[in-house]
Amino acid sequence: INTRLTTLLPTEWQQVNNDSDVDVILSVLEQVEMAVKQNQYPQAESARLEAYALLELGIEQRLRGFAPDKAINIESLFWQGNGEHQGLAVLLGTDAPFTEVKATLSSLRAALVDARDFLGAAKSAPEAVVGNAAVIVFREGLEAVLILASLLASLRTVEDRRFRRPIVIGAALALLASAITWWLANQLLLSLMQYGEKLEAIVSLIAIGVLLVITNWFFHKVYWTGWMAGFHARKRKLVGGMVVIAISQSMGLVILGFTSIYREGFETVLFLQSLVLEAGVSIVLQGVVLGLVGVAIIGAITFALQVRLPYKKMLIVTGVMIGFVLLTMVGHTVHVMQAVGWLPITPISNLNIPFWMGQWFGLFATWQGIILQFVAGAFVIGSYFLAEHQTRNRRTRPNEQPAGQTA
Repeated sequence: INTRLTTLLPTEWQQVNNDSDVDVILSVLEQVEMAVKQNQYPQAESARLEAYALLELGIEQRLRGFAPDKAINIESLFWQGNGEHQGLAVLLGTDAPFTEVKATLSSLRAALVDARDFLGAAKSAPEAVVGNAAVIVFREGLEAVLILASLLASLRTVEDRRFRRPIVIGAALALLASAITWWLANQLLLSLMQYGEKLEAIVSLIAIGVLLVITNWFFHKVYWTGWMAGFHARKRKLVGGMVVIAISQSMGLVILGFTSIYREGFETVLFLQSLVLEAGVSIVLQGVVLGLVGVAIIGAITFALQVRLPYKKMLIVTGVMIGFVLLTMVGHTVHVMQAVGWLPITPISNLNIPFWMGQWFGLFATWQGIILQFVAGAFVIGSYFLAEHQTRNRRTRPNEQPAGQTA
C-alpha cells in the first residue's frame, strides 16, 4: 500500500512541511467546488469537514501561536463567515448558489496561501544563515589557528624545527577529515529527510547543548588551561623521546597535529548541520566560504608574516558573536519544536514582533520562545560572572594568611 501511495501521490505532498499541508487542503476544497457545481451539497459538506480536519491536524496549531488573526479568519470562512463572506458551513447548509460558494472558496484559498507564506517566512533569512555560518566557521577556525601557532611557536630552535613538519601534516589531514565528516553528515541527514522538522529539532537541540557546554568551558578557561596544557605536555614527551609506544616519534607528532585541529573541525560540522536543515547546503556553504576566507587571512598573517595578533580580544569578540548565534538558534529551535507539537504554543497577548526579527534573531511572540532564549542568555552570562568570581578568589587566596599566623 505504501509503495502504491508513494507512486500515486505527487512528490511535494510526501514532504512534511507547511506547503504539503496546505496543498492537500486546497485539493480537498476543489472537491467541494466540484460537488456544489454538480448540485451535490451533502458530498460538498463531507469534503468541507475533511478539509477542516486536515487544517486542525496540520497548520492550525502553528497559526494560533504565531498568527492568531489568520487562524481566526480561516476558521470563520470554514464555518460562519467573517463579515465579508458567509462561511462554507452556512452556504452548504442552505444550498446556496454556486457563485456565492465559489466566492467564499476563493477567499479561503487566498487565506490559506497567505498563511502558508507566513509560516514559511518564519524561517531564518538566508543572509542571517550565511552570517551565522560564517561566524561559526571563523570562530572555530580562529581557535585552530591559535592552537597550531602555539604548538609551532614553542619549536623555535634549529634542532626543534624539524618537528614542525609532522604537526603541520597532521593539521592538514585534520582539515581533510573535517571535509569528509561534513560529507558524511550531509549524507546521513539526506537519508533521514523524511522526518522533516522533527529531524531539524533533534539536530538543533544537540548543537545547542554542545554550544552551551563549549561556551561554559571557554569562560572557565578549561580550554585554554587544561586543553592547551595537555597538547604541550604531549608535544614535550614526543620531542623528548619519552613516549614508550610502538609508533614512531614523527607519527606521534602527526597525531598530535591531527587531534588538535580535528576537534575544531568536528564541532564546526556539528553546529552547521542545524543550519543546513533550515536553509539548505548551498546557503550554508556561502557562509562557510566567508568564514574560511577570514581564517585564511588570519592564518597568513600569523604564519607567513609572523605578526602577533590580539588573539584574546578576537576570541572575546567572536565569543560574543557566538552568543548571539546561540540565542538565534534557541529561538528557531523552539519555533520548530512548537511546529511539530513537541512544545505548547502560548502567544504573548498584545505583542507584535516584526517578521524580520523572527528571521534574523529567532524572536517570536510566544512565552516558550522568549523564556527559553532568556534562560540560554542567563546561562551564558552567568557562566561568565561565575568564572570571573572564581578567578578573583584564586588570585586573592595565596595572599590570605592562616588564622593566628603573624607576619
